[in-house]
Amino acid sequence: MSNIYGRLDKIIPKIKEDKFIDGRGLGNEISFYVFDYEPQAELIVRDYVEHIKKYFTYEGTDRKIIEFDLYKLLIEITKEKQFLTEFFRWKSDKGKMPFSRR
Repeated sequence: MSNIYGRLDKIIPKIKEDKFIDGRGLGNEISFYVFDYEPQAELIVRDYVEHIKKYFTYEGTDRKIIEFDLYKLLIEITKEKQFLTEFFRWKSDKGKMPFSRR
């Protein structure tokens, strides 16, 4: 976990690069990055995300930071599609979960 701070310190300079906004990647797509980290670093990363959002919150910035919580999105989708209801119904009928650890 010692290198988490070094990795986090690279985020703001990356976002500030013009090519990040201009989409100068292979397909000239909208730039986005996924930042993976160990679960133990969760609170450090949460604090840093707040720092990033504050850093880019000023009048005249051409950067807008949008935070997506993939866990919350997944829960919303499963509720909307009623996957959880179906799963628990299946579990009560069948007993053992199909993807339980062995």
